[in-house]
Amino acid sequence: MSVRTVIEINHDYIKGMDAEDWEDIKRYVLASYTGSQHHYREVSGIRVLGSRHHSEVLKLVVK
Repeated sequence: MSVRTVIEINHDYIKGMDAEDWEDIKRYVLASYTGSQHHYREVSGIRVLGSRHHSEVLKLVVK
């Protein structure tokens, strides 16, 4: 499956992130589009804005 995911990273949090945080982000992104119930810890300052199959169009509107 070829899925593209757009995430938002708040730069106020990025400096304090460690390797464990990045692993949790990976699990969070994977769970966001698979509907998986994998256990992950949400990382402050990170948000999934959208996921789509590569053949679909994702329209992102920022307000």
